[in-house]
Amino acid sequence: MKILKTVILSSLFLISGVSSLDAKGFDYKDTFVALTWSPSTADGKIEGVPFDGSGMIGFVLGNKKIINENIGAYFGGDFSYNKVDETDTSYKATYNYKIVNLGVTFTMFDKLTLMGGVGYSTENAEFSSGGTYYKSDEKNTQTNFNFGVSYNILDDFGVVVTYNTAPSSIGYGLSLSF
Repeated sequence: MKILKTVILSSLFLISGVSSLDAKGFDYKDTFVALTWSPSTADGKIEGVPFDGSGMIGFVLGNKKIINENIGAYFGGDFSYNKVDETDTSYKATYNYKIVNLGVTFTMFDKLTLMGGVGYSTENAEFSSGGTYYKSDEKNTQTNFNFGVSYNILDDFGVVVTYNTAPSSIGYGLSLSF
């Protein structure tokens, strides 16, 4: 819970900083958004039962020069997409992640940006078998460290690769700059 409070307070601090910059005529041209896909995540154990990991989709929203010419900030999140269908009668069990990250960017060259941050991960499990659906009441939580690299192929379009430590997942995606 302490980690979640830290992430929320840090996010509010970042948002208030952006708001004050906007009042001074903030230039949005270095703002970027990225969508990512992670094909697999780490397996997990809840209530003593092992569950298979699933895939995740994610996003990153930030500005590459919000602090100075080379240093920026970002906010991001990743969520499991391979949820169990409650109406499915076959057996399926998945371990699900919900992650929120906050971090800094470092632009090495005009086209290459490094990202690194810290976040919070909540995890649960669900399964379906023979028409019976179960979702765990127990949740695991942990600190997540997030790293990434973004490369702009064109001025406003690029590719991004990210890594989250909590689910041990690599994400691949596309980014747009404004």
